[in-house]
Amino acid sequence: MIEIPGYVVQGRLGAGGFGTVYRAERAKDAQVCAIKVQTETRSSLGLRLFANEIATVSHLSHPNIVSFIEVITHDHKTHLVMEYCDGGDLRGLLDDYLEAGIVLTSTSLRQGMFEEDVQSIFLQVLLGLHHCHGHLKQGSIIVHRDIKPENVLLTSGGLVKLADFGLSVTLKEQKSHAISIEIQAGHPYGPAADIFSLGCLLYEMCTFDIPAVYANDPGNITIESSIPTEFSQGMQDITGHLLNPKVGAIGINSAGFK
Repeated sequence: MIEIPGYVVQGRLGAGGFGTVYRAERAKDAQVCAIKVQTETRSSLGLRLFANEIATVSHLSHPNIVSFIEVITHDHKTHLVMEYCDGGDLRGLLDDYLEAGIVLTSTSLRQGMFEEDVQSIFLQVLLGLHHCHGHLKQGSIIVHRDIKPENVLLTSGGLVKLADFGLSVTLKEQKSHAISIEIQAGHPYGPAADIFSLGCLLYEMCTFDIPAVYANDPGNITIESSIPTEFSQGMQDITGHLLNPKVGAIGINSAGFK
């Protein structure tokens, strides 16, 4: 097991392309933390992403965003110390349902996630995202750009935290932005990219699948947004709105949320 000054490392939580995350206890007060250790020190991309995440999370403070604690440099590597979330991530929760053979069918909502649980997770991610889109210096916003179940952390107390800001960007606020489908075509992006990804997240929680995208040409894109009818009409309307490729320049408020 690795050694980190001031912390007692208790185990490995996971690993990505540019860092490994460990659970550790801070020696001075026994606070349990998550420490991301930079593993790729030769890649300029890896160095930029790690530095970008530190710069972003160190300026964010919100109950639904994973909290920054400190940065440690040890053995020529950067260590990002963050709040520990003891409930794992949303991907693990969805996988638990699937591995247990509990999937949502057209006949029983109880075989999948309860709508109340889906709403709670969705709304908390939404609140964290709203903070990003209205944060930083006046006239600037943060676009996460990587909203997915793996980056939504859970706690045993029911809190939901948005995490992993390595791909995030800080932009000057603009009047209009393109959705994430257009990003793939090399067009400008902005908050609407996150809104679309949030719609994909909501769709997956409701269906245990990802929405199908049909594109005959760049100007004719259709996205599957139908969720089981056991969910309320309001939930169906929100999902359809967020996944509407014609929505274009939308933000949290214009999507109907405050």
